[in-house]
Amino acid sequence: MKIMVVTPYFPPHIGGAENYAYNIAKGLKEEYNWEIVVITSNHEENKYKEKKIDGIKIYLLPRWFKISNTPINPLWYFQIKKIIKNERADIINANTPVPFISDVTARVCGDIPFILTYHAASLYKYKNPIFNIFIFLYKILIERNTIKKARMLIVVSEFVKIKLSTNFRKKIFVIHNSISEKDILPKIKRKVKKNIIIFLASLEKAHSWKGLDKIIEAIKWYIQNFNENIELLIVGDGNFKKHYEKVAEKLMVGQYVKFVGAKFGKDKYNFLRKAKILVAYPKTSNDAFPTVFLEAWANLVPIISSNIGPIPHIIDDRKNGYLVKPDSPKELAEGIYNLIQNNKLRNELIINGLYKVRDFTWNKQTKKTKEIIMGVLNEK
Repeated sequence: MKIMVVTPYFPPHIGGAENYAYNIAKGLKEEYNWEIVVITSNHEENKYKEKKIDGIKIYLLPRWFKISNTPINPLWYFQIKKIIKNERADIINANTPVPFISDVTARVCGDIPFILTYHAASLYKYKNPIFNIFIFLYKILIERNTIKKARMLIVVSEFVKIKLSTNFRKKIFVIHNSISEKDILPKIKRKVKKNIIIFLASLEKAHSWKGLDKIIEAIKWYIQNFNENIELLIVGDGNFKKHYEKVAEKLMVGQYVKFVGAKFGKDKYNFLRKAKILVAYPKTSNDAFPTVFLEAWANLVPIISSNIGPIPHIIDDRKNGYLVKPDSPKELAEGIYNLIQNNKLRNELIINGLYKVRDFTWNKQTKKTKEIIMGVLNEK
């Protein structure tokens, strides 16, 4: 069995969709001995390249330019078509809704069964009406036909299923973002003395909708109205880092905000376990199922997040997370304070989060993906 995975980015590029594509591909190879071929953009250098990661063959295609987070090269039409012809995969699984590469693949895949994994609840940008006009046109003129081409549509959360057109509901299956079972800590008591609040995300400008500027404003409000015993630990890197540093300086909270750069694997989890609370404060519905929630639950760290888009479908307020009004630094600061002061509630969120995360492991999602793929192939 050979499956071709098409995705705009792939590790070592960091992101939720990349992590998803890699773990499903790796699981299919290890659990079922399938051959995996990946087509993705070369985000490191502008040239064609082939390599292998964990026995997975990867074609890295050069991009001409990038719009927002979307790599583009008109020549991909011919390059992808040639790779498909040479590899002769049994099925193609493209990842979207980062535009272009999945749309091109849908148009050159010929009679090879094509399935689509849809990662985001929304592509629309926060307070950017002009850009959103182009997103609207893309969705009705291009994306709709890509979805129609797909035999099956895999989505990463129930919220995405709700948001997509009812015309496609019959072919939609939910396969969630997940985490490795070995990364889930046992039920132990964590002793965290310092009031460290952690933010884990890319600091790229394209990800500014994740709300770090508002979190820094909340730290300012917290210090002014409660006390100074708090630290915001920012784990991540990107081209907007200097902007956030300037925000912290302007608000005169630089001494309470610590940038430690991007961390991976055990290093990332070691920083996460230092925190009393993880804060995720998106301003839009872009992230369909934030992987950082799973990482926090698995590492016994309670979550505070904005009550927006897919998040209330994932987090049960005051049960396995704490939800506050979006785009309100004041309410976020108050929520952080309340959660810091309430040891009983924090422990309840930790226990319930640990119970929930065990349903979201990669081996379970890989098995579901395999069943969907075999179902499509048996229909041929």
